[in-house]
Amino acid sequence: MYYQARAFLKDDKIYYAILVVNTSDSKHSAAQSNSIADVLDSFSLQYDAKNNSLKDISVYQDKTTVSTEYGMTFDLPQEWSKKEYGGGNVYANKDGDQSISVQVSSAASGDTLADWAARQENRFKDTYVTDYREVQGSKETTIGGATAIQNLYSWTMGDKWKQTYVVYIIKDKYKYELSMTYPKASNNETMEKQLANWTHSIQFPKEAMNRSMSIIQDEDDLIDPDRKVTFTNNKYAYSLQLPEMWFDGGVEGSSDSASKLISFEGGQLEHIR
Repeated sequence: MYYQARAFLKDDKIYYAILVVNTSDSKHSAAQSNSIADVLDSFSLQYDAKNNSLKDISVYQDKTTVSTEYGMTFDLPQEWSKKEYGGGNVYANKDGDQSISVQVSSAASGDTLADWAARQENRFKDTYVTDYREVQGSKETTIGGATAIQNLYSWTMGDKWKQTYVVYIIKDKYKYELSMTYPKASNNETMEKQLANWTHSIQFPKEAMNRSMSIIQDEDDLIDPDRKVTFTNNKYAYSLQLPEMWFDGGVEGSSDSASKLISFEGGQLEHIR
């Protein structure tokens, strides 16, 4: 066995390049030794990505590129994964205390980015009382080459606070609501770096769009916060007047079960026979 190792020091790191060759020759020829030395001699602590004669053969990646059917791609930390709960596309870390949500819907005719972002901010304010929420305020930015509006929402249910950084984009007939949620107590420097890595990775390549994509209804546009719906239980002969928002636009208005649990932001209502 022919073994040779080199160590290289750069800044605060040491790099080891080790080459091991198993050979049946009892006497290793000078030509073979020279060829092995040439390989090690080529080691460099620089990489010219524009040089086509060099190839990046590294296999380690600290991120995963996600391609959605909505014509958008972005990078996630390697250990994050897609979750099967919640609407849209939701991705979270192993602990589940950090997540990214992608909500896409069709833009209504005449709707503007500023109007939509303002409606979403007002909907958040209407959900939490003043002492339990904070809003940084809308700010225009650019994401993936598209004009966007960003905002930062903070809220609590009485103990720990959470934050959601949201980006609103209207592009090619679709509304993109992209958000990252995390504990407010998180390390600011770490989260700012993570947010920057995520937002800078967002792209809208044309080939990523599913060509069969049609109209995607934004259910928020259909729900009137002041409108009531009637929940009826025919079997046990009772009915309830409930805010339409509690049904989130997707729960049937009647049921014959002995009990019913209806969840809403901040709590839940259960009635049992």
